[in-house]
Amino acid sequence: MRYVLLIALLLAAAPAFAQQHTSTAERVRSHDPHVVTNPEVQRYLWAADCFDLAGETERADWLRQRVLDAARTDAGLPLLTEERFQSWNGTDWDDEFRFILTYVDGNATEFVFQQWDGAAWQNFARTLSTYDGDLVVETISQSWTGAAWLNTARTLYTYAGGELSEVVFQFWAGSSWANVQRTLYTYAGGLLTEAVSQNWTGSDWINASRTLYTYDGDNVTEVITQDWTGTAWQNATRTISTYDGSGVTEVVEQVWGGSDWMNASRTLYTYDGGSLTVVVEQEWSGSDWTNTTRTLYTYSGLNATEVVVQTWGGSDWVNDTRNLSTYNPDGTVSEIVTQNWDETEWVNGSRVLFFYDTSTDVDDGAVPGEAIRLTVFPNPLRSDATVSFRLTQAGTVALDVFDVTGRRVAALPEQALGAGEQAVRWDLSTLPAGVYVLKMHGAATATQRFVVVR
Repeated sequence: MRYVLLIALLLAAAPAFAQQHTSTAERVRSHDPHVVTNPEVQRYLWAADCFDLAGETERADWLRQRVLDAARTDAGLPLLTEERFQSWNGTDWDDEFRFILTYVDGNATEFVFQQWDGAAWQNFARTLSTYDGDLVVETISQSWTGAAWLNTARTLYTYAGGELSEVVFQFWAGSSWANVQRTLYTYAGGLLTEAVSQNWTGSDWINASRTLYTYDGDNVTEVITQDWTGTAWQNATRTISTYDGSGVTEVVEQVWGGSDWMNASRTLYTYDGGSLTVVVEQEWSGSDWTNTTRTLYTYSGLNATEVVVQTWGGSDWVNDTRNLSTYNPDGTVSEIVTQNWDETEWVNGSRVLFFYDTSTDVDDGAVPGEAIRLTVFPNPLRSDATVSFRLTQAGTVALDVFDVTGRRVAALPEQALGAGEQAVRWDLSTLPAGVYVLKMHGAATATQRFVVVR
């Protein structure tokens, strides 16, 4: 019952709580519509906030770190059905909590958050999602009373031209839904330029904060957050991002000093062959940048098998934690083990086990309307790609390319095609190095992951 009350309290106070317990970077990301509508990202943040209120900050921090890797949605891989979290007792792994996911037409419609009581899994909370096509339009959060599910919060999503235009957060007042907060999104040329958050007074919406986005091409180069004073917008934070052919290389976080921007922190990114290998976080001392943490990535092919986090000891880097990832033959992650450094060796701390529904894989027995053997050649590629597929029936289809954040970075307009084998030549030379997802939609649907190297 303690957790039920915490869930209800959290969801009723979510907007203020989120602002108090997230970093500047997380506050910026929270306004990104691709993050807002990513169910995996929202699942981790929601569960992390629950653990924060329960005083279990270590679990909460670990879950928020998982947000950075939550890019499985629309990856063209088997659907994740269970994510089980365990802790190390010194000799064996003990179950702690898990997520159970249910899908309809490939969309996650329910995920249940359960805890292990030593003998059985007990319901904790759940969210129910409703879709219009592939677009989520409503998410309802509920807590378990011990006998039934109790409404706690609801989020409503509105779209214009396929782009997210409004998100309204509400809590359950006992007999009806009551407004709490909303965010309004503005775009230019398909790119998000402004996100305005407003609070409900009981009779009207009033401004609270906003985020402004500036681009160089499709790359976000500046993000400014501002707070509403009652009469005007006042600067709060600024993020400046620098890029090269591999991706983002530097992100500088600044705060508004009243008359000028002042450095606060920065993150430096290093790549090898298009793969991220080193991330260094630094803080501004007033005159120079001081190291704080470093993250090292090791790969097997395209999969990150080891991620080591180190802290700065004043003169050298000191090991802190590491994640060891194991993958299935199809590229899906099967296990992530988190270990802590005890000054002499790595010691197990926790692990996550991933389970999938492999029955959803596309094969030659697919029903009419599916695209069979969607492939990208070459893969990896540098410039031009040949997209091949076979349609079981004639129809109109379109192709989109998404990056790992879920942002659409390239598109081919709808075209009418006949049944049978098809091949489309596509110039993708403008894409930075990285992992992407090709998605076909319309009369036929399919997804395929591919890699760009530079």
